[in-house]
Amino acid sequence: MKETVFVDTGVFVARFHKGDDRHAEAMACVKDLVEGRTSWVTSDYVVDETLTLLSRRLKTFEVVKEFGASIIDSQLITMLWATPKDFSAAWELFKRFGPNGVSFTDCMVASLMR
Repeated sequence: MKETVFVDTGVFVARFHKGDDRHAEAMACVKDLVEGRTSWVTSDYVVDETLTLLSRRLKTFEVVKEFGASIIDSQLITMLWATPKDFSAAWELFKRFGPNGVSFTDCMVASLMR
């Protein structure tokens, strides 16, 4: 049975930033996706966060555009899109867990995964 994995920013950054300490691990995860052992789910907020981080960490914007295109055009990755209801639920989680260092994006992901 194929495992479904929620893919967060760290995996995407490691995949597209060759200098990342976890680049090899991320590439192994991509191989599992391409070979059909896993299916991936992510969210619009994760893509937003990844685009921002890559654009700040990389010297060339071409890789950032490559990431964006790979997600937008992907037939292998399911994208979850936030609704106003999800935003409200994320806001409630953020008010509760934000003081502990949990990002709003992570609260949105938790909201979407419910």
